[in-house]
Amino acid sequence: MSFEHGVVPTPPDVRVHPTPLYEFIFCLAIFAFLWNIRKRKEHLPGFIFGSYLILGGIERLITEFWRRTPVIAFDLAKSQLQLIDRSGFDVKFEFYLGLSVAQITSLAMIAVGIWLILKVLRRESELNKPQMRNA
Repeated sequence: MSFEHGVVPTPPDVRVHPTPLYEFIFCLAIFAFLWNIRKRKEHLPGFIFGSYLILGGIERLITEFWRRTPVIAFDLAKSQLQLIDRSGFDVKFEFYLGLSVAQITSLAMIAVGIWLILKVLRRESELNKPQMRNA
């Protein structure tokens, strides 16, 4: 079966959120925030990128709740995992707490962004510490 322009149509009785529009608005706000940080007198190397990772991860995490994305684990759909479970194998999946792979990736982005910002701030505070001299 083929679809016009390679896009699978949404059934007419299914309502969906315009997530590309939401993403555009979120990303525009993220851009404005990061652009404002860039204009400040001093910004630390890595701070803007860490901020982007956090904000981009939050944006994706939120918009994925509105998408019609199937929850999958290990490249298998939920129905395939249930089939494996019924087949007698001792396999139990929690479906990543009901999150999609994109949401899990977003959580990783947020964690890396927080780690990066903490590292940058720690390095900056160490550089600004008064050095004790031996007389």
